[in-house]
Amino acid sequence: MKRILLILAICGSWLAAVAAHPSVFSYRRIAFKSSMALKSQSDAYRVYTVRYPSPMIRAFPTDNTVYGLFYLPKSKSPVRKPAVIVLHTLGGPNDVTLLLAAYLARHGIAALHLVMPFYGPRADGVHHFLSTNVDLTVQNIRQAVMDIRRGANWLADQPEINPARIGIAGVSLGATLASVSFCVDPRFRAGVLILAGGNLAKGLVANGLMATRRKMKALGLNYAFLGKKLAVVDPLKYAPLGAKRRADLLMFNARQDEIVPPACANALWRALGKPRRYWLYGGHYSTMIYLPDLLDKTTKFFQRKLSP
Repeated sequence: MKRILLILAICGSWLAAVAAHPSVFSYRRIAFKSSMALKSQSDAYRVYTVRYPSPMIRAFPTDNTVYGLFYLPKSKSPVRKPAVIVLHTLGGPNDVTLLLAAYLARHGIAALHLVMPFYGPRADGVHHFLSTNVDLTVQNIRQAVMDIRRGANWLADQPEINPARIGIAGVSLGATLASVSFCVDPRFRAGVLILAGGNLAKGLVANGLMATRRKMKALGLNYAFLGKKLAVVDPLKYAPLGAKRRADLLMFNARQDEIVPPACANALWRALGKPRRYWLYGGHYSTMIYLPDLLDKTTKFFQRKLSP
């Protein structure tokens, strides 16, 4: 009886926290149609293409369908597998995140690698995920997190997947979105954030890409303006919801990161309750020399946290 009361108290505390921080990432959990087709296979896993409708329908037809690759380990065991949603960088789906999905599958963890708004088959040749139209950027972030949450629904419906053992991981932009998703949706039992940061406005203003900074300055997109606009989707707003689950988070940050300033990385780390973190020596891109170690540590973390 005491154990039941404790569980109810914990759930009540989480619901109270959500009520105190209304989420713009909520959506109706209704039935939806999806499709899955075999794309390729290796000795250890099969890869399927996946499609399902975005929960946030917008005036951009190509963007209203979510695409992904589902890496399903080959196994004769009847035991349902854990799974992880993997999110790509601002550059779009790339070798780093696809390697992560494949590496997880090779080690017994299914992975759903999702394509975010205005990337790949969702692109319309005009709009971009991060835009000088800040209101559009806010809507893109909202849609991305809703798409991710529906991805968890899709995984939970797969007969090979244990719906109680779903995690999330991302790199750079994907890690920042993963942090929000982890915090607003307790179905994500574990999360790995590689090169994530909070305070989106500061990250954009302090961006090491001079061309980006000059363009923003010319358009009058200063810190005060961006801070006000982006506050509703900033990871720092939702991080307190995940702080009590900090033991289920693992972070990697770069000491000389020119894209995600260390100050932004530290802000998110503190807001998340100071979860375990590894500092990498190098910049945002040069730290990929550590990729073998990143893959290994990430996979072992999920194996521990998502095991029955």
